[in-house]
Amino acid sequence: MTLGLQWLAELPNHASDIVAYVSQAVGPNGMVYGQYLDVRSETDQSIQDIAKIHHLKTSRLFQASLYTGLKLSEATADEISSTLRFGDAFGLAFQIFDDLDDAKQSSPEGHDDQDKTTYVSVYGIDGAQSHLTEEISKARLALIDMSGCDYLLDFFRLL
Repeated sequence: MTLGLQWLAELPNHASDIVAYVSQAVGPNGMVYGQYLDVRSETDQSIQDIAKIHHLKTSRLFQASLYTGLKLSEATADEISSTLRFGDAFGLAFQIFDDLDDAKQSSPEGHDDQDKTTYVSVYGIDGAQSHLTEEISKARLALIDMSGCDYLLDFFRLL
């Protein structure tokens, strides 16, 4: 990770903005904190707690990747805002999909890990699928007004 930050710091434009954003996304207020919360999580966590963990562990990483490309391409503040909303929704969708995939592979009833609260353990397969569809819709909506995102919108139509 240190080498990655070094490479970002050596970028000719916006290096300090990008390094600061990526460092926050992966550091103790981002992925590291999300991992900490996940490791110490228990079965009685609320779905809001699980969403927070997913946001910190996954959405923030998607957002950091997107932010880097946006800054390097001289994106507008509106484009950055919309794309970061996309990254947040897409990260949560990714984690819900992962919960569903784990549950479907582990047992016919869809119960993956009895020691962790997941979207599947709270809502069941159908409910988790509904939440996945909702997050994909949020991601799609974040991109609708942006130029050049037609290929991503086409991708979401396939899901």
